[in-house]
Amino acid sequence: MAQVIVTGLVAAVVVMAGVGVGASAFTTANIDRDAEVAVTSDASGILGLKAGDAGQVYEKDGQLTIDVTHGITNSAGGLNEDANFTIGASGDAANTHAFQLTNSDSQGHSITIGYDIDDSPSGTIEFAVYDENGKVATATADSSDSFTVDSGETRYVIINITTDANQDDLSGTVTFDVTGN
Repeated sequence: MAQVIVTGLVAAVVVMAGVGVGASAFTTANIDRDAEVAVTSDASGILGLKAGDAGQVYEKDGQLTIDVTHGITNSAGGLNEDANFTIGASGDAANTHAFQLTNSDSQGHSITIGYDIDDSPSGTIEFAVYDENGKVATATADSSDSFTVDSGETRYVIINITTDANQDDLSGTVTFDVTGN
């Protein structure tokens, strides 16, 4: 019986020593792995943003840019007050749009489009999103909207601008928040 107790004690000491050594085998580690993260222009990105034929939407330094005075000749300083402007054609959005958005990912996505305006203007700017069947989402400075885009599909964006008298600026940032389907 004494032999069993001694053997049990020796085994317990060996196990405890192993746990103590195993727990303190190292205190820090540095493990490197290769990561490939290619960065490309908006037009070629996983969420492709490509300008339409309107001169006011174009690619600058690889990014989609909206500038309503771009391409205007002479001394125009902006859009007229108390007026309506549309970049693209809602009746033919696939062929005449401000810009298009293409999902180049292998899975579908839900996209929320919004517009953060810099000031509190009296005019409005609207981003209307279309698919082949019609309007699927609308974003303004007051609201965002969501739509889905399956892998390989494209949506078309029309920009509608309404200015008021004494309107100075409708500048802001259009945002695309993307989640997986």
